[in-house]
Amino acid sequence: MRIKYKSVLVLIILLFAFSTTVLADELETITGVTVQGNEHIPAKEILSVVKVKAGEVFDPEVFKKDLEAISKLGYFEEVRGFVKPHEGGLMAVFEVTENPLIEGYEITGNTVFKDPEIISWLGLMEGQVFNINDARDGMNNVRNKYRENGYFINYKDVRFNDGIFYLTLNEARLNDIIIKGNEKTKDYVIRRELEIEEGDIVNVEKIREGYFNLLKLNFFQEVKPNLKPTDDPGKLDLVIEVKETKTGNANFGVSHSTRDGWFGYVNVRERNLLGKGQTLGFELEYGGEVQNYSIYYYEPWLLGTPTSFGISIYDKTSDDVTSEDKKYVEHRRGGNLSFGHDLNEDWYGQVKLKIEDSEIDWDDTNIPDESGSTRSLTLMTRKDTRNHPLYPTSGGVNTVSVEYAGQALGGDYNFTKYNLDVRRYFQGFKDKHAWAVKMETGIGEGDIPVVEQYRLGGSNTLRGYDRGDFTGKNMLLFNVEYSFPIVERKLDGVVFADAGNTWDKLENVDLTDLNYSTGLGVRLNTPLGKIRLDYGFDEDWNGKFHFSLGPTF
Repeated sequence: MRIKYKSVLVLIILLFAFSTTVLADELETITGVTVQGNEHIPAKEILSVVKVKAGEVFDPEVFKKDLEAISKLGYFEEVRGFVKPHEGGLMAVFEVTENPLIEGYEITGNTVFKDPEIISWLGLMEGQVFNINDARDGMNNVRNKYRENGYFINYKDVRFNDGIFYLTLNEARLNDIIIKGNEKTKDYVIRRELEIEEGDIVNVEKIREGYFNLLKLNFFQEVKPNLKPTDDPGKLDLVIEVKETKTGNANFGVSHSTRDGWFGYVNVRERNLLGKGQTLGFELEYGGEVQNYSIYYYEPWLLGTPTSFGISIYDKTSDDVTSEDKKYVEHRRGGNLSFGHDLNEDWYGQVKLKIEDSEIDWDDTNIPDESGSTRSLTLMTRKDTRNHPLYPTSGGVNTVSVEYAGQALGGDYNFTKYNLDVRRYFQGFKDKHAWAVKMETGIGEGDIPVVEQYRLGGSNTLRGYDRGDFTGKNMLLFNVEYSFPIVERKLDGVVFADAGNTWDKLENVDLTDLNYSTGLGVRLNTPLGKIRLDYGFDEDWNGKFHFSLGPTF
């Protein structure tokens, strides 16, 4: 970008006012060097770049280069040079006309940063002689500051007139969003996940957030955002290239577990219904000790707004056992209704209403059977600062929720459950290795029925133990995993350690009273999501396989 200012003319004029005798003698000696015309720039600073020295033979080429060097200092509108007779030799005279002093600034076109910030980045101080080099450096610094914050600029107009530095910025704006590769997913489903629209000032961080939002959908194998220049230097196009993955599945078969015996299952699910981003699913398990079904629907953008809506209906029957080896049959039927909304950049909030009827039939006839209805309201908030939604190596997720159930809502039980889930992610020993650490705690107050108590054991809590081996009104759980790639982005290995327990009374919580497990596992990344297979050892080194879907945490 060229800088124009009043009378900025660098004139290199060699005026040799020699007598005939002097002209005849090309080996005249320099007897003095001086500077004229400088008012604010010290002669010492000017002469520091000059090669002509007293006592040396005058060389016109060296003198010419000295004039160029003085000009390159950037302080002067005009640089002249000449020699004249002096004490039997020649006096080299450098005559300069300084640029005006800086009296003020006029910054226009800036909307991202305020004038004082830009002026501070320019580094041009009022009351000092305007320096064209400092102006260029300052403009580069402003451009770099914009880039550091994810923005792009160019300069439409740069002038220095009558002591005022005029700078007009052109902050790059988004011209168009071009989506490629989506055969099933509607364009608007992709667009609504982006944090930027046409006409917005282009910001790399916002594009990155939109990229992560698209990855979280799990609709695509690949997402590639690219910025492309347009004919207008102040505008850019955003090209989003996606490669879709399979989002629907229908599974059926026969399974077996030591707790539930043999049972058949049917699982039908579509995570991108009709390409509109909705989820619809149905699950059925029947046989052995289980008789379960559930139907669920999820709309991430209710009525075209960033408010999520979810509803589920279920009926589940299963045999279970308490930590004291007391067997019972549990029957639960009901439904959930939830609404969620982003609170700000990192925080998400949700409210959920649960309506459920439950029955507990104890094998021990000395224990009275239980039945009742739960009507509860849960408030949840979550903060997500992971650096990647699928393969995090820094940041974390904090989730806080409170569930209140009471007769005021029409149920039979009165209780409150306070839950805290803290997860942190760290870079591993090598590239693409990662540590994941989780601490989860739950505190219950009031009349909490068995079906609503905390349960530990199984693939999602304490591996190496059966599902629900530990049940209580209060809970504490720790998980640590170290993951590493076996086949990049397809198969990962993990080493894990779990610790946790439940207690009926809060005052009985004891960190020395935890149950521990360790083990190994693999994570298979498929178009349908992540498949987990873990083998965990309990404290007595009894081993147990755990099969599940989705990440551990």
